[in-house]
Amino acid sequence: MRSIAFSYAVVFLAAAGLASASGTDRAHAQGSLATVNVENGHCYTLIVAGHDVSISCSQSVVHETSNNGRIGFTFAAPNFATVSFSGAELREENLAAGRISQPIDYITFRIVGLGALQKTTPATGVCVYSDPSAGPALLECIATSPAGAFVARFLSDGQDLAGRNH
Repeated sequence: MRSIAFSYAVVFLAAAGLASASGTDRAHAQGSLATVNVENGHCYTLIVAGHDVSISCSQSVVHETSNNGRIGFTFAAPNFATVSFSGAELREENLAAGRISQPIDYITFRIVGLGALQKTTPATGVCVYSDPSAGPALLECIATSPAGAFVARFLSDGQDLAGRNH
């Protein structure tokens, strides 16, 4: 089952353009991946470039770290959209109760049906999360960019993560 989840993660990354982005976009979005973890749970909210696709949001989120010091969270609404919130890991801050605040400076997204629009764009925002291996954990991301508003709200199921180091 975990290998299926990892395969799903690769599909997420490819759909979001992280596995195939080029040049400057790739450098800002992720770089080469160091680790990929899949968290299962429940997605409550997913807004991509102002489009509410929450009803179709996948019940998994991909948490990726890269060799260039970036961290990202990728969400998908199959057949509608994918979005990855990305920021420099060095900028994350520890908050109370074991929560972490990750500033977001880039969004990579794809909206199916609008000519399969895929774009990496500067953004301003934050993802706040806690360690999902310690039990159910809330992950909330919010960002704005020239392409619109991006919001994700996800509660992990507290089970072991499916992941792989590269």
